[in-house]
This record gives sequence, structure tokens and C-alpha cells, in this order.
Amino acid sequence: MLNFILSRLAFFCPQKPARQGAPFRFSKVDKEVIVLVKSKMKICNLLMLAIVITMICALSGCARSATRRELIQWFQENYTDAPMVVSSTPLIDGNDEIYEAYLENNPELKFYIKSECSYVMEHSVYTNRTNFYAIYGDYYFSEYQKSHSVQFAECRIDESPTTFSLNVYYANREELEKAFDELCNIQAYMDAQEFHVGAWHHIYFESPLCSPARFEFSLGSGVLDLTGIGNSEEIIRNKQKDLDCELAVWVSFFQLHTDWFTEEELTQAFAYRKSEEYDGDWKVYIGELAVCSGTKQLVFYPQIAAPTTYAISFQQLYQILSDIGWETLEGNKEQFSFTGADGVLHQFSCGWQNTGNEEQYNRECKWLMDGVSYNGFGFSSEGYISSDYTFQKLTGLYLKIAESK
Repeated sequence: MLNFILSRLAFFCPQKPARQGAPFRFSKVDKEVIVLVKSKMKICNLLMLAIVITMICALSGCARSATRRELIQWFQENYTDAPMVVSSTPLIDGNDEIYEAYLENNPELKFYIKSECSYVMEHSVYTNRTNFYAIYGDYYFSEYQKSHSVQFAECRIDESPTTFSLNVYYANREELEKAFDELCNIQAYMDAQEFHVGAWHHIYFESPLCSPARFEFSLGSGVLDLTGIGNSEEIIRNKQKDLDCELAVWVSFFQLHTDWFTEEELTQAFAYRKSEEYDGDWKVYIGELAVCSGTKQLVFYPQIAAPTTYAISFQQLYQILSDIGWETLEGNKEQFSFTGADGVLHQFSCGWQNTGNEEQYNRECKWLMDGVSYNGFGFSSEGYISSDYTFQKLTGLYLKIAESK
């Protein structure tokens, strides 16, 4: 790598011209050119030396832990310049140097400032960190709960939190609105306190299609970033719009709880998804879908909504096969079977299972191949086919899309 860089620099650095034959006398212009060339050569040599030194430092791990004074300065520049007390000696934890600290007017709220070591390509890199936001955020939230009822939010437990974080759960569209109303109230209280607290909240849609451990991967779940300085309520409401849009896609795709949205509200949600305002985590597909056999189009749908491109829910699969007139198709959208292009009997089913709670049911989706459960590539346990390749192997047909404008 070093030789490569030197060779590239040499290309731009002029060299002394080689002289051949009898000596000759330089003109005044020639001498000025030579002086200019020599000066450029010195600059290039200095530049190469600087790069070599930088590379040696990078490869030898020149990064060092911040001093106590540097950590205090960093904290006061980025968090608060309020008078503070910091321990004189650090606690050593591996390669980390941790100083206990507190603000003079709040000695009971102790936090740390530290120089945290991590490794990049086997070389140590130090980063300044503090749990100030987590300590003060938890304190403010605890004070808020003393005078306010909290239904949807709870403190998130992390091993080494550096921001204040809540877990927020909701089970339907009505609860989504109530949960975000609650978040706005909590954040308004936080914003009114003496010290700014950066927050990073996790919003979970309690989808009946997956286990609690996978709520975060469902449409309608996401992260609310309030670590910066800005209009908190506007940021919160924008995230609510994003998740409400994803909830509309979830309803349309899985054809569940269709009473949550009117047709007009679905249209508005899909239009919002295609606008620049949407800032969600999912690359939701909204557009046309054609099912083809070779170059022949068999069926066409002017607009579908799916969590990802080419995803086909079990309900949509049944509708496609029914519209085509698949000869061996039997059953309904909830439970059907057919002989695929591979000659195998495929059975798809989705049913509600009691979780032990009379008010809560989970939806279990299965795909059987000749009676044997299939959990391989292209299958999602939430009840959809996630790959156009899998759809093609199953049916012998092709999917063509055209995302609507």
C-alpha cells in the first residue's frame, strides 16, 4: 500500500530532466524553470513524508485515552457547562478509564465520563462517552410518573446506556395514537427540565404474527430519535405518521383487521409513503404487480402494498392462483393447497392460537411440502413468500413490478 501511494505521488512530482550529450548553458528562463521544479520537488517530498508518518501512526495505534481535563472539557462543550465535580483518579476497566462525576447542584445523581477503548483492524481507538442522558432521563421520567399515569411506555434496560430510552408498546391503530399522545406529554415534561436529555425510544407494534422477541422487526415498529435539539413534538408526530403508514401496509398485505382503515385512509397512507416526508425504516413497495408466464401476462393488479419488493402474502398467493384458475387449487385464503410446478403438494395455512391469555391470540402460519413443514429460503413465518425466485420455483410463473409514482 505504501509503495502504491508513493508511486502515485511520484507521478505528480516532477523530476530533474536527464541530460545527454555535451553540456550546454541554461538560459535565464531555463534557470527559473529549474528553480520552480526544485521547489515543487521539495513540497512533494514533504508531502510524502507527512503521509508516511501518518500511515505509521495509524498502523502503530497512536490513539490514546483522553485525559481527565480533556474529558471534562468535552462534556461541558457537548452536554452542559454547569459546575461539576469529577473524581481525581479513574476507575480502570480493561482499557477504559472511567471518572465518576456529578453536577454540583445534584450530587445524588452520579454519572460517569470515560474514554472508551475499541478496536479497529486490531488497533485501539478511544471514544469519549457518558451516561449523563440515561441517568437524568431516568430521574425525570421517575418524577413524571409520580404525578402522571403511564400506560404504554416503560424504561428500557440496557447494559451500558448512554441515552435515555423507553420501550413503547401498542397493539392496534387506536393504541398507536394514544401511545404517541403519551410520548408527547412525557417529552414536553422532559423539555421543561433544567438540563436537556437526549432520548432514543423503541416503538413496538405487538404484531400477532410474530413472537415478542421479533416485534422490532415488524411493520409498524421503529426507533424514535430525540438525541438532537429540535421541535420534539414535530419529530414525534412525524414518526407516528411513518408507523401509521406502515400499519396500513400491514393491514392491506396480510388482509387482517381491515376495519382499522377506510379505503380513503389506505389511499392517503400509501400516498404518504411515496412522499419525501416518509422517513421509516422499511423499504415498503407500493405499485403494480403482473404475473406472467413467459412473455404472456396472466393477471394484473394496478396497486398492491407489500413490506418489501416481490413479497407475496399467503392471502395474495391464494388470490393470484384463484384469478389464474389454477386447476389443483383447493380451500380458501386462510387454508389452501395446490400442486406446484415442481409436482409437490403445497399446503398453506394461517390460524389463530390462544396464548393463554383469553384476550390475546397469536396467528400461526405454516407451509407444508408433501406434509413436511418448510422453513427454508423465501418463507417468512409471518405468513408470506419473501422472494420472487421462490414464487417462480413454486408456480413456474414470473412476477413483474412497476412502482407507482
